[in-house]
Amino acid sequence: LGVAPVAPRDAAPAPAPGDLRDTPRAAGHRLVCVLEPAAQLRAATVLRAVALLAPRHPGLQVVLTGPGAGDEGLQLHAAALGIHHRLRVADPSRPRRAPDVEHEVGHEVGHQADVGPPDDPAGHADPFAGAAAAWVVADGDDAAFGALDAMAAGVPVLADRGSVAARYVADGITGLHLAPGDVPGTAAALAQLLARDETRRAMGNAGRARAARSYTEAAMLDGFARAAEAARPRVPSPAAP
Repeated sequence: LGVAPVAPRDAAPAPAPGDLRDTPRAAGHRLVCVLEPAAQLRAATVLRAVALLAPRHPGLQVVLTGPGAGDEGLQLHAAALGIHHRLRVADPSRPRRAPDVEHEVGHEVGHQADVGPPDDPAGHADPFAGAAAAWVVADGDDAAFGALDAMAAGVPVLADRGSVAARYVADGITGLHLAPGDVPGTAAALAQLLARDETRRAMGNAGRARAARSYTEAAMLDGFARAAEAARPRVPSPAAP
């Protein structure tokens, strides 16, 4: 696949929270957070982790997308943390469809600018384009499509361990599995990821290749057909007249 192997996170442990001051400064990084309305508590972990990183990452921005992106409570929480100016809300509708990745096979991800174009700083046209990472804070279809959309765009995916999104993410290969609710640990892991351009690029390439190989439109249609066939015996036959 032409993807450089990436050691799992256990092979390169994240720094302790107190070591964040030793992480090199980085500017202009943009995170995309895929949200659903029922995930406010998990979204709070995102905001608090960003608040911890803010002093060392003055250009860090967070683009919120998905059906929960416009939640007023998140804006209030961000204001209380002093990071409201770092948030942008993208179109809540999905900007891409993951099956499209089959048309992108063979296009390796190049250097990512990690910032949106000047005329579209929030990434409204495609929130994932040029993002440093995508943090999927959702379940069900929103989680699946969010993870696959990010992978198709060549963006590393962050997901809580045991979540729906984590099923699509190979830890340390196409993204990172994070401990749910662990704000300091999450911030430290994210700080290291932002500081390592080559690691992000390798994860993005691996995710894009996996999405193109395993989640084509044909494969998804076949899965829907098999699910429908498996459910058919459970549908009662109409009573005879």
